Parts: sequence; C-alpha cells; structure tokens
Amino acid sequence: MDPRLISVLALAGVAVFQDCAPSAYPKRIQRILKNVIVLFSVVFTVYGIALYPAWHPWVVAMALGVLGSLSPLVGVLEAKYRYKKDQAVFAADRVPGHLLTNLLGALAAFLYWCVARSYDGFEQFVTTDPRNAAFNVMLPFVCIVVFAFVRSQQLDVCPDLDNLPESERETAIRGFSLAHLHQVLNVVHLIAVTFVASTSFLYLVAFGMRAAKDGHPLAMSLQVAFAMVVTLGFLYACGGPWSRGNRAVYLTFLTGTPAALGGAAMWLSWFKNDSFRNYVAILVVGIGYLLYCVEAVMVGRDAEDKVHLHYFAATGLALVLASLLGVMYLG
Repeated sequence: MDPRLISVLALAGVAVFQDCAPSAYPKRIQRILKNVIVLFSVVFTVYGIALYPAWHPWVVAMALGVLGSLSPLVGVLEAKYRYKKDQAVFAADRVPGHLLTNLLGALAAFLYWCVARSYDGFEQFVTTDPRNAAFNVMLPFVCIVVFAFVRSQQLDVCPDLDNLPESERETAIRGFSLAHLHQVLNVVHLIAVTFVASTSFLYLVAFGMRAAKDGHPLAMSLQVAFAMVVTLGFLYACGGPWSRGNRAVYLTFLTGTPAALGGAAMWLSWFKNDSFRNYVAILVVGIGYLLYCVEAVMVGRDAEDKVHLHYFAATGLALVLASLLGVMYLG
C-alpha cells in the first residue's frame, strides 16, 4: 500500500481532531490557518511532493532566522502604531528574551536539518521517491501542538477564558490573542521550527532503515549521537525537580523518555555494526535508562517518602544483563 494514502487518511483524522479539540482564540483565525495548512499538506502529499525544505543551507538558515526574528520586532511596531502604544500588546522589554528563545529554537531546528543532510544520498532520498511525501502529515500534526501551546498561554492569563462573553475575551487575552499579527507570526515560526526538526529526524530514520534493508547500513556519526543526546536531554529536563508543579511537563518526561530510549535502540540497530555504534548504544541506551529510573523515582515521590533500595531492583538486573551481554558481544 502506498504510504501516501495512509498519510492522507491521517491528515483527515488530524483535521477532524483539531475541529473537536479546544481552540485558541479567536477561533476563526485558528480555523483559517488550520484549513490552509491541511489543504496545502493534502495537495502536496497526493502529488508526491515532500514539504521538507531540501534547499541550500544558507536559505534554510536565513528562512528560520527571519521567521524567528519577525514576531518580536513586529510586536513592538504593532503595539506602538496599531494599538497606540499599548504595552499590554507587546512590551518593548520582551524583545530580547523573545528574540533569543526564537533564534535558539531556529538554531536547534537548523542543526537537526544539517545532521540529516550530512549523509550522502539523503537529499535525493527525500526528493526523488514520491512515497516520502507521506511525512507531510507532520505539518498539521505540529499545528495541533502549537495551537495547544497558544491556548495554554491564553489560559495562563485568563483561566476562565472559555466562559467569558466574546465581547470581553479579546481584552482578557490582549497580547496573546491570534488577532495580533505578531502572535500569528510566532505561530508560523513555531510550526516551521518544529516541523523542520521533527521531519529531519523522521526522514533520517527512514533513510537509515532503507539503507539497512538494502544491505548498505549507514555509519554512525558524531552528529547523530549528538542529536540523540540533545533529544534525551530535553526529556530529562522535563523530569527535573522544577517539573513537580507542572504535571504536563513531568508527564512529557515520564511517557516520552521510554519511547525515545526504545526508538534510539531500534534506530541504532540499523547503523553499521562497528565499535563506535556499539559504544554509543551502551552510553545512550544504558546510561539513559539508568538516568530515567533515578529521575522517575526521585522526582515522582512525595516529600515524605523514603527511597528504598528495592526501587532500583529491576534497574540493577537490567544493567547487569546488559553488561554481560555487551561484554560477550563485543568480546
């Protein structure tokens, strides 16, 4: 079965889910953006054109940088001229922090993109096989995540937002409403950054899987190892002590880390069997699992709970077995 068909069906499911899920405000603007993105994704998927940016590196870097810079700069201008110097729309002192975080996000996405392109044949793999357009489904899926983030921002400033009359809603979320141009630009930036980073990873995994299937597995590289460490580092950060007051963040660590460790183990198995690949597997999966268990026990407990040794019994058994099998395999 052509994966594009599955992708189109998934796109339809994502579109229906977005219509049923709680919306950011104003709803009409989210609906317009969502419909345009879904339609765009469906058309390109049907015609076998991947939305992944297979451009010159400087073009990708500049595009992500410009998108990251526009929102804070337009926010200052919008507050000054459109809203008559209303600091609630976008205060000038927000520019440095907002600009820095946006540019760091753009840099992270660009680095993931560069990691994927570091392998010979990757660009041709993305652009020549029309079935790879199936990954276009990530674009509307990313939209769900970004709009959910925007809604969470709006609820932070006005927890009773859904119960307010429409006439009062815009005042309550001034500065965070999709009616502001700078907020729409920030949504576009977040979608672009998340889409580039996530699809870079997915295409690289698919490329490695295809190479292994054809009998020519890719060689493990420092760039891929770095990408794995960065991804796991983000998840471990979500499980830090500061996450105790934010259940959503802590659950990202609790549910996402096992999936990431399992995915890393599977992904590593497709690389060329050499000592570097094997040591990376031991470090990423072995130490990664140990860190996960320690964080899950230490952060997930109540302040009065004592840590007992038997909490780590399964961890110890797994590490001993992994060590023995690793020594036998490497020896």
